[in-house]
Amino acid sequence: MNRASIDKGDTLVLGAEHVAFLSGAAISSALAARDASNQPSLAKALGVRVQGDQRVLEVFVDAERASEVLRDLRAGSPVALVSSEPKSHRTIQVKGTRADIGPLGPGDEAYVAARVDAIVAHVAPLGYHQAALRAYLAFTPAALLKVVFTASAAFLQTPGPGAGTPLKP
Repeated sequence: MNRASIDKGDTLVLGAEHVAFLSGAAISSALAARDASNQPSLAKALGVRVQGDQRVLEVFVDAERASEVLRDLRAGSPVALVSSEPKSHRTIQVKGTRADIGPLGPGDEAYVAARVDAIVAHVAPLGYHQAALRAYLAFTPAALLKVVFTASAAFLQTPGPGAGTPLKP
């Protein structure tokens, strides 16, 4: 991963509350990009981690299930992450101008597995079958990749009158 290409912008768009939300174990996320024709691509994110500077996000995906998003990100597409707590529907969106894609580091596979277990435990009591949730969140450990980007904008996306409002750090 070419860490030097990650923007280290001066503008902080995520506050401590937003970082805590994104770092929550029971958060369901999706990663999006677009191709040169502005056709969207979307993939299930298996875990999100915000680095200590509150600017850089690490998003974990299964390369086999996220091939279109990865293709678009490698071509230089902007990136968007949508994260929601299923029980409350609280949702935020974080955008970045570009992303780097690379292999997992030490402990990342265990982190992803723990996040998948947590979201299954959160969503199953809402009336969903664990087997269906596990199939939806399935991943091949050898196919896991880390998408890293700097947050350049963030928005409240919880359904209701405040949806689309920029987050204040």
